[in-house]
Amino acid sequence: MSINVNPMSPLLTIAIPTYNRSKYLERLLTSLAEQGEFKSEIEIIVSDNASPDETSEVVDRFKSNGLTIRYLRNESNIGPDANFLQCYEAANGKYVWIFGDDDFIKPGGIATVLSHLRGHEYDLVHVATVPITDSPLPYIEKKQLDAEVFDRADLLARRIHIDFTFISANIVNKHRISSVPHAPFSALIGTYLIQLGWICAALDHHRCSLWIRDRIVAGLIDNSGGYRLCQIFGSNLKRITEERIRSTQTRRAIQNGALQRFFPPFLLAQKAGGGKFVHEDPHQALVPVFGDNFRYWFFDFPINCMPRVLAQGWLLIVRVINRIDKMIGYPLLGH
Repeated sequence: MSINVNPMSPLLTIAIPTYNRSKYLERLLTSLAEQGEFKSEIEIIVSDNASPDETSEVVDRFKSNGLTIRYLRNESNIGPDANFLQCYEAANGKYVWIFGDDDFIKPGGIATVLSHLRGHEYDLVHVATVPITDSPLPYIEKKQLDAEVFDRADLLARRIHIDFTFISANIVNKHRISSVPHAPFSALIGTYLIQLGWICAALDHHRCSLWIRDRIVAGLIDNSGGYRLCQIFGSNLKRITEERIRSTQTRRAIQNGALQRFFPPFLLAQKAGGGKFVHEDPHQALVPVFGDNFRYWFFDFPINCMPRVLAQGWLLIVRVINRIDKMIGYPLLGH
């Protein structure tokens, strides 16, 4: 399908919600400035949640050097969800890519994305990522891998599952989402998963989506916290997907991805005393939500209750099972 874009609107908005991370924002804007040959097709927004650091000075410096940025600064900190929503609502592009201020796009990444968006109509575009630590920045190998097109939301959800929650990896067709019925996104403020509002709307009215398997995005790990992770990726995730996705297979793939792939390594890390999240009893948080799902009892409960050494061994078993499941088309994840 060819696309019909308003010539007055950019093809893609890259919207960056930020708070008090000027050094990371500078790195991201540098990666964008180095790919500035697509100015007519791209809109860049920085939505500053009243940062007390040098964020405004960083933005001003890039603007003075020729990078076109629409800078929105809140008078007070409205919280992450409301800031994400502000980014989405302010975007003028046909496609919206809300991008974490502590992540960055590798050289040539924007060209790759635009080459796909120019020629076809997609509801969702998911971009493969590579995890990084704060420093040193890694060399990201430039592989040109074929992208994969999906005409079924449940098959896409089997591949992406929990990674739909990672904002920097997902590009949504705002024009399409605006044309279909969906519950208000503002109702998800406070869930820490407001991005699932537009993701679920796209999945619920799905026609065609794309998975770009080239690792264009580098995502910083272990740079967030201060919230109840089990509650957010347990009860909040399940409630949102149950309420906003009618396809049982699609929403189960997302929930099962949390149980099979997301929680096991997190539970082991928590056992080791790592992480910046609010302390929870994982069993008390997860069993009321997923107690009727055998995946919780097989993939997560043993890691939570075993001694650390045994839990490490069990995580290896979990990873082998997940690898086999992936190789044979995700039959375990998808049912």
